[in-house]
Amino acid sequence: MVNGQQRELHCFYPQDRMDITEDIIFDSGEKFDYDSEAEMPIMTAEQFDWWAEYLEQAEKDNGEILRLKDIYGAEKVEEIISRHDWYFTSDYNEHHQRYLELFETIKDELEDDGQ
Repeated sequence: MVNGQQRELHCFYPQDRMDITEDIIFDSGEKFDYDSEAEMPIMTAEQFDWWAEYLEQAEKDNGEILRLKDIYGAEKVEEIISRHDWYFTSDYNEHHQRYLELFETIKDELEDDGQ
């Protein structure tokens, strides 16, 4: 809900097209008033725009992880992900940068591995 109008945000996990929007937003810890009739959080236009941009990038980043798994093998990519403290930041503004660093690590390690 933005300025009294219903506006929706969506972020789908690329593998199964599951909508993960609520998980991402509510896991952020950001506090929103909630419109129980519309069953959606109440945001300012600025908040909505920020989340729309964030969720669009998150969807792309998740898609890149899947692409890398297709190229190098899911097991090898998951092993690298599990070894790196790449995502654990509460600052959502840093998430995309962390993904970029992870992508480079995956490529560097697996290309050197003869992949």
